[in-house]
Amino acid sequence: MNRLLSFQAAGKVVASRVLGFNALPAVVLTTLYNDLASDPALLTAGLMGNVQRNRRMGGLLSYVCGALVGGAFARSSLGFAGALWFTAGIKAMIV
Repeated sequence: MNRLLSFQAAGKVVASRVLGFNALPAVVLTTLYNDLASDPALLTAGLMGNVQRNRRMGGLLSYVCGALVGGAFARSSLGFAGALWFTAGIKAMIV
């Protein structure tokens, strides 16, 4: 199981590099927090003035929304199996 998770995480990193989004954190929240905290233009640039910051904030919001949706699935009648099937469906649509 650990090998499958590491393969999946490496795939996200490679895909982000191939697509040209080198600053997009795809695996670790610590990297996301560090990049946001060390951004000198975090609060000074306008709403559309800092593209990398916007991508990082979008990543953070995606993580939080994913956690909320996962919690909602866990409490529903579908349970964790429903969450896994939902995730598999989303990944299939992305592919």
